Amino acid sequence: MRALTLLPAVLLFISCFPLNQNRLTSWEKTRLEERTADDLDGLLGDLDEISEGVKEAASEARGDWDLCINGYANCRRCYEATGTGTEGSIAMHMEGIPCTAALTIDDVRYEYTIDDRQWDGTWALRDDGWYDIAWTGFQNANLVIEGHERWDGDYDSSFTMNAGTAITDGEGNNNGWTVDYTYTGFLDRTWTVIAAKDEAGLIDGTVTSEDGIECLLSGEEYDYVLDCD
Repeated sequence: MRALTLLPAVLLFISCFPLNQNRLTSWEKTRLEERTADDLDGLLGDLDEISEGVKEAASEARGDWDLCINGYANCRRCYEATGTGTEGSIAMHMEGIPCTAALTIDDVRYEYTIDDRQWDGTWALRDDGWYDIAWTGFQNANLVIEGHERWDGDYDSSFTMNAGTAITDGEGNNNGWTVDYTYTGFLDRTWTVIAAKDEAGLIDGTVTSEDGIECLLSGEEYDYVLDCD
């Protein structure tokens, strides 16, 4: 009878303090941190390549520039910059898609595929001799995990670049950047990444989900820290 009399109190306690379903497991947090870091690295790689192209396109001797380099899984990333001495346009597309590579860690196989990646934008010469860059774009990608007791499956890793900006010197260096992009289904959620690097080289940002998860992003380029509630 004592158990029966305690039941209403237990139910009341649970109703007042519900289990938090909007939290990431340590495994999910690691995947999100890896995904964010890899995609930020890719965006910075694009910025490094296009920086020199913008300077070439601004040259009166040329007015346009293009370059293709080998990238992930032997696909090629092709960059273009065109314009006058003070402003112009930039673009990137991939050749050889889809691009697929895989590795196995502790008997778990991870296969990552990029189905498409494109972006375009503009550049403008500043009074200080640097260049303002702005772009939008997208990447369609997918992660397949096999051999894990709990987390086997396909993970949509696509994102849409809502807005990206940067200041570059035309020689591969940047004096700050901002990004605002959205994952459309990673870990069965919609995530928004908003981040910036300041002149001191420090990164400050957030990675938030539509159901209330918020992670703080910090660190430096190519060395990020994601701290989730």
